[in-house]
Amino acid sequence: LYGSNETAIAAQIRAPKHGVMPAWLERLGETKVKELAVYIHSLGGGE
Repeated sequence: LYGSNETAIAAQIRAPKHGVMPAWLERLGETKVKELAVYIHSLGGGE
């Protein structure tokens, strides 16, 4: 996933641009997408 902040990461989860990963918004819902983005961002140090 590419993104320097939680918003950019969430956008990649919702609708990936590179066609490598499926979109997850329909499967997870908006709340889970946001939670996942926060978690992924924290793995990179959260900065």
